[in-house]
Amino acid sequence: MTEKIEIEEKRRWLYKKLKEYRSIDSLNERLDILEEIVKQGYKKDLYLKRLARTLVENQRYSEAIKILDDIRNKDIITLSLMVRSLSYLGRYEEAKKCLDKVLGMVELNYDLPYVLSQVSFYYFLRGETREGLALLNSYIEDIINIPSSKRYLANFYNRLAILNYVDGNIENALHFYNLASDYAKRSNDKLILYRIMNNAGDVGRYLYGPKSSIKYNLEAYEMAKDFPKDFIVVSLSNLINAKAQFCSSNEIEAMLKELEEMLKDVNIEYFLYIGYRRLALVNIYYHRSEEIRRFIPYLRNIKSIPENNVLIKIFEGYLGEDIDLLSLEEDVLETKEIQIILIYLRLLLEKGLTPRKITKEFYSEFPLYQFMKGLIEKEDPISLLKYIDSMLERWEYLDALSSYLLLIKTAGLQDHSSLQHLSYFEAMSLSHLLNLNSIAEKLRKEIPLNGFPVDEYARVRIIEYYFKEALINSENEEQAIRLIYRVLSEYLDDFLIRVDVASRTIEKGNTLFGTGNEKLRYENSPFSITLYSREEPNSLTLSLLRSFLNAFIIFWERRYGMYDALTGLLNRAYGIKRIEESFNEYKRNKEPFSIVFIDVDSLKKINDTMGHSYGDLVLQEIASSIKSTIRQTDYAIRWGGDEFLILLRNTDYDNAEKVIKRIDDRISASSNGRFSVSYGVEAVSEYTTTYNKLIETADIKMYANKYSKRRGGNISES
Repeated sequence: MTEKIEIEEKRRWLYKKLKEYRSIDSLNERLDILEEIVKQGYKKDLYLKRLARTLVENQRYSEAIKILDDIRNKDIITLSLMVRSLSYLGRYEEAKKCLDKVLGMVELNYDLPYVLSQVSFYYFLRGETREGLALLNSYIEDIINIPSSKRYLANFYNRLAILNYVDGNIENALHFYNLASDYAKRSNDKLILYRIMNNAGDVGRYLYGPKSSIKYNLEAYEMAKDFPKDFIVVSLSNLINAKAQFCSSNEIEAMLKELEEMLKDVNIEYFLYIGYRRLALVNIYYHRSEEIRRFIPYLRNIKSIPENNVLIKIFEGYLGEDIDLLSLEEDVLETKEIQIILIYLRLLLEKGLTPRKITKEFYSEFPLYQFMKGLIEKEDPISLLKYIDSMLERWEYLDALSSYLLLIKTAGLQDHSSLQHLSYFEAMSLSHLLNLNSIAEKLRKEIPLNGFPVDEYARVRIIEYYFKEALINSENEEQAIRLIYRVLSEYLDDFLIRVDVASRTIEKGNTLFGTGNEKLRYENSPFSITLYSREEPNSLTLSLLRSFLNAFIIFWERRYGMYDALTGLLNRAYGIKRIEESFNEYKRNKEPFSIVFIDVDSLKKINDTMGHSYGDLVLQEIASSIKSTIRQTDYAIRWGGDEFLILLRNTDYDNAEKVIKRIDDRISASSNGRFSVSYGVEAVSEYTTTYNKLIETADIKMYANKYSKRRGGNISES
């Protein structure tokens, strides 16, 4: 009888603990409950598996491996967790053996998205991004069609986004982060949502700068406080990366001290690498050699991160040690990591060295990369300002400062007094803004005082401040060009000012001036502004032209906001309105419509090898093929970058397929094999819950179409 009572009490205790486990969100509290259950002798595989999974989610990989080894019947999820844990512990040979077992057990079932998300850590940590992408991509069409949990799908799309990001497929990464975020929010899983916020911050930083990423970074950092310190290290490192671009160095120094203190309690090499690397990188931008030297020994102790060795050598190069920098290029290129590539290129430029391969084989839209690539390829120094303008628009003030310093040091500006004066003035302003007093003091000593118009620059800043608002609020383009002409008239007597928007030209002044009288030109494609005159403009005119064009772009986009300036198609914001209207019409009257999502194959490679002007022509040709094929009742939309979307009204799936095939044939005929597109089609149906879901499905189908073409050898690079 006593034995029965004990069994019943144990059963009630276990039931109580499991109920408590299900009712709480805290990972640490869940972990405590599971450990208590196992210590009480409940070592059934069920509880060991739950404990192991919770340990993995808490990033306590050494403890997780011990529990996973104790599980007698190792199913595919157990093995996938072993792959992840062993990879983080740097035990790659053991991880590979487990991975091979997992791949031999894969089935198209409910658990597949989660299993693939776990094994993807092996490819990520080993630097085998392409192999990881190939694995996940090969199952993406299956995962669209199999039932699974929202949590599992959130994990899968998050990992797919990370691998795309590391491989440089940034737009794909953003798309999958959005998908992952949607599933995570619906699953109410705070941990996966935290991971997505962290990773989405990286993509936002790449695409739109800190002004986009900071909201993700702050949210992830606040969420991390409920998790172990490893999580906080990652989030704090990301937050420092964003805030260092636009915040005072005093604020950043306090955050760096917090990060350094936190690293004392971290044991896993990957997270130590994340933290100490961030500490060293910030101090490179702050020009603080002794701080960089202080962190190198910590990085030397990290053995399991493949790119760590090349990073240390770059840091040593900044410290003036005798390093054969050009011999590092292959290793740097192999990392495919934008931050490593940026500091390497900057070091080469400062040393007067030229890379042989990186700028030809690596492509990135990151403004600082484009700027340094332009410097290396001897692009006209004035044209490089458009990249700095992009940095300022994105709140990348620290990158802008670095760019001005490189211009001053490496571009040979003795024959460009306007640009030389501008660079010194802007670098001084940014140094003060970021409270980098040592850099400001060094610049003050270097400034070529002879002819440097400090007072005039202050006056120009006031003119620009008031003029910008007037130009942006112009009623039409004629009024805008008159405003520009009137300000320039204070500095020049006889001139012609011309603004070009793609193929459209707006001008005012003496039209007798020809191309031989061109004095200054500033371009931010598809916009450009050109000054023609027989007089030599003074050193302030460049600053004015630059401000004029940036204000004119805002004016143009506000005034003619329905259309994309380059292609003449509807822009994304207006296109979304038309899709929403069609979806609402379908709900009311069942009026069918279809969505076609189009992506230009290899546009990044085209831009890199042929130039952005040629890339713009490709986009215009594709837009022309779309417009000439669809009906007047349909809508063609420039979705962004290399993406287009077509809304086909009163069109079912089969007919939409016929339309896109005609468009594809027309593009193939006009391009003569120079470029091609991938596409996905989806038609609205009674199962369509939102118009966003319709677009997402078409986008995923486009991605699958692109991948199948690459796998078949038709397209070499997306």
